[in-house]
Amino acid sequence: MFAALRTAARPSVRAFSTSRVAQRDIAKMTLVGRLGAMEVKEGKNGRQYLKYAIATTDRRPLAREGETPEEPTTSWHTVFANGDAVERLQNVQIGSLVFVEAAFQVRSQRDEDSGNYSTQILATHERMSVISKPKVREEAQQ
Repeated sequence: MFAALRTAARPSVRAFSTSRVAQRDIAKMTLVGRLGAMEVKEGKNGRQYLKYAIATTDRRPLAREGETPEEPTTSWHTVFANGDAVERLQNVQIGSLVFVEAAFQVRSQRDEDSGNYSTQILATHERMSVISKPKVREEAQQ
């Protein structure tokens, strides 16, 4: 009788999927910002890849009473795309407001000369949705 109560009292762990993909750890990045520069490059393997930038607005720190609030700053995020995405993404207009999902890795390297470490975030494109196209300026219309 007590064995049944002990089993029922234990917290249970529930798996949501039995596939191999669900068993791996993942790192995802979501960005909503303006599409910046795009550049098609060729990798060491001879295949093309696309390097593009997304500009996001950083949160402003709260201003203290009597102080002028700081202007927001911009962060630039570099994302790499390969395969079929290279051709498709080249048709998106620079300046478009986009939603981007990417997988990412954090890599640390030690400089042998100085002994200092540097950290690099490598974001790999998974999907992009255009939220809005860039606004046309009046000067460009004339």
